[in-house]
Amino acid sequence: MRLGILAPLVERYALRPSASALSEIRQNEERLGATVVDRMRARMIVEESEDAQVLSLVKKPSAAELFED
Repeated sequence: MRLGILAPLVERYALRPSASALSEIRQNEERLGATVVDRMRARMIVEESEDAQVLSLVKKPSAAELFED
């Protein structure tokens, strides 16, 4: 649910940046454990698994592709 709320906010921020939107995005990312420090603060543990799948990005989109209409 949090990602569904966060995605439109990030899209709006890309079109019209503001300090308040960036703050809100960062707070949500922190709660999702976006960085190692965020995960340490929340005491999240990422377990490794032998049968975990490793996915690779086929093509990294350019900034123009990300924000085209």
